[in-house]
Amino acid sequence: MRIVSWLSAGLAVALLGGCATVPTSGLVRSGNSSNESTSPGGIGVLADPPKPGASPAAVVSGFMEAMSNLDSLNVAREYLTPEASGAWDVSQTRIYDPRAGSGVVLPVNASTDRFKLTAPLVATLDERSAWRPAPPGEQLTFTFVVVKNAAGEWRISTPPPGVFLDKNLSETNYDPYNLYFLNPTNDLLVPDPIYLPISRSQAQLAHLLIKSLLRGPTSRLGDSVLSAAPPNTQLVRNVTITDGAANVDLDDAVKNVGPLERNQLAAQIAWTLRQVVSAVRITVQGAPLQEGNDDERMFENFSTYDPSVPAANLTQLFVLRQGKINRFNGLDGSGEITLEPLGQASLLSPFFATSFAISLKSELGAIVTGGKVIVARLSKEEGEKETRLQASGEVTRPTFDWAGNLWFVDHADDDPQVWMMDKDRKQIRVQADFNGYDVEALRIAPDGVRVLAVVRKDGKSALWIGRVKIGENNRRSLTGFYSLQVPLDDLVDAAWSKAERVTVVGSKGEALSQALEVNVDGSLPGPVAGVSTHAVHAVAATPNVESLLVLQVDDGRLQRRSRDLQWDDPLDDNVKNVYPVYPG
Repeated sequence: MRIVSWLSAGLAVALLGGCATVPTSGLVRSGNSSNESTSPGGIGVLADPPKPGASPAAVVSGFMEAMSNLDSLNVAREYLTPEASGAWDVSQTRIYDPRAGSGVVLPVNASTDRFKLTAPLVATLDERSAWRPAPPGEQLTFTFVVVKNAAGEWRISTPPPGVFLDKNLSETNYDPYNLYFLNPTNDLLVPDPIYLPISRSQAQLAHLLIKSLLRGPTSRLGDSVLSAAPPNTQLVRNVTITDGAANVDLDDAVKNVGPLERNQLAAQIAWTLRQVVSAVRITVQGAPLQEGNDDERMFENFSTYDPSVPAANLTQLFVLRQGKINRFNGLDGSGEITLEPLGQASLLSPFFATSFAISLKSELGAIVTGGKVIVARLSKEEGEKETRLQASGEVTRPTFDWAGNLWFVDHADDDPQVWMMDKDRKQIRVQADFNGYDVEALRIAPDGVRVLAVVRKDGKSALWIGRVKIGENNRRSLTGFYSLQVPLDDLVDAAWSKAERVTVVGSKGEALSQALEVNVDGSLPGPVAGVSTHAVHAVAATPNVESLLVLQVDDGRLQRRSRDLQWDDPLDDNVKNVYPVYPG
């Protein structure tokens, strides 16, 4: 059990991050199915109920102890008055930072019937178990009021707004999982992260994942993604697992869905469950979801929807050198590593570029030059002309999505304006409100749904993630921005490095600039594995699992991370001032 530490001068009840299983959010607590009960062998020990004659401080400490244990929430209610217990809503979990000087419950008055918890709020796990990062500087503050009941025992009369959890417990007791939905063109899956406790069994995890998938996307993706499951689709019975394959039986809400949509739904289910099992069997009221496919399906059967975009050309690295686009040859070990300029094979060659992008299918290039964005095929065709997109101010490095749309920011009159060029090379204004922030980098995810931005205001930078919303007449807007908390002050670049993770470059104080990784929901920030010892200025990355992370470091040299997490310069050390870019 955790130790309650009494400080005689301050009468502080320290909230130590001891060995208890974590509470879960509403998604996991809801329902009465036996498939959703707690599995045996959870981490930690059960909390004790209140002892007779326990002091107010001991009651508060015991409540915090029980609240941090999934199997002890009913025990936690014993520390509350009946009215407070009935009012306590545990559908959300508030995660706080127990750094020095915080995360401590202190008495408010001399009679010690009020105790106050104050700590930096890190995030909230909402009713969907989605991680919601707290705004920078937000505090978790709550006062516990303790009263005597009819039996003369002290009990808490003020239920907290959800469950309070030390972030160290969250990191060691929750695991991230993804739900998968379709992008608007129905050709790529988009991950939607949620958190589930590690104390759940394999079958329970599978069941909870599919229940949540059928509820639709969390508000993080909202109506920017699609689901092939008709509204109100339900499971007929709990998901079970037989010989490593999950058995998913859907109700007849799916019976009128066509073959294409059934395949898309199967892809959503298979990719969601691949985190738990190796295969799935999907039925509708016992009959196969897909005609002629009554056997188990492997997630490889749906590789065309792979959110990591497994196209071979995504491993092709390009650089900007002396204003010209060069492509790397030999990085795959096929020969000597060299740089090859595009040359006269491209209509882009005559121009001096300040930045550029390559389409994900390596068909198009886009350069920023002389206040314009020029787009052309990498290998020109007879009669082809370049497309010139107009801009009124400084232009950020452009970025492509999988559909071939090009995105860039024009700083016209110091007001960031977002533009998109569609596959027909038509320039379209994208509505976006950055609330007075300048946009220093904008990166669209390959799925065309999510957008990553490095923004700055009053000398302070931030990392934002938002989504693309398609409205009437195909009008697009950027919406739903939220800030990711990363332990860096001055951010300069960012890239999509996995389908559900991004790499950001920045510095803190006087330290060398470095590269960090963070999940798209803002959770689990940490240093890039095999950290380079150089000051980092830019990053080239792609969600493709075969591509290698590349950093631009001192003097514009390159550092490439190998598969064994070692760093090397793919070019001679004398080659400097090159800017790396992967397709995207």
